Amino acid sequence: GPRRAQWLGGVLDMLAAVPSIVYGLFGYQFFAISLGLGFSILSGGLALALMVLPLMIRSAEQALRGVPMSYRQASEALSISRWGWVRRILVPQAAPGIAVGIILSIGRALAETAVLLFTAGYVLRQPDSLLDSGRALSVHIYDLAMNVPGGMPRAAATGLVLVAILVILNLLVRRWLRPAQGAWQ
Repeated sequence: GPRRAQWLGGVLDMLAAVPSIVYGLFGYQFFAISLGLGFSILSGGLALALMVLPLMIRSAEQALRGVPMSYRQASEALSISRWGWVRRILVPQAAPGIAVGIILSIGRALAETAVLLFTAGYVLRQPDSLLDSGRALSVHIYDLAMNVPGGMPRAAATGLVLVAILVILNLLVRRWLRPAQGAWQ
């Protein structure tokens, strides 16, 4: 009921506020050690997914709640099934808000370093599989800036590449959403 939903919302808010280093330590212990995945891209990806899940859930919830109740009432008046309401009206109307949550989550994951240092490692070679260690752009920036003498210009250039990826991703999502927005307005 409403009480359980309120409790779950509070738990999600607390999980969203947990520092990324804690997710890194948890990911190392659970994914790398307990599940035996070791320092791998899969361990890093699972830990990042766990870290951004509360943000994605809360943003999707807000987007779905933002759809006017009058749309629901109109669909009931037209005898549209519950599944038809969800598929044809609710999700398309909430899609821009859900996409914003996904973009924010991807941005947080792409910029993350602490989680990946503990789970995916930071070897400087091409991984052969998801179970190999790898190096994300954010970890590469950290390594260049902190461990390579004179590496700051290359770290800044890599940071620019990371920002460019985020901008391109954002533009692609906006372009993809434009037809969906126009369908119901």
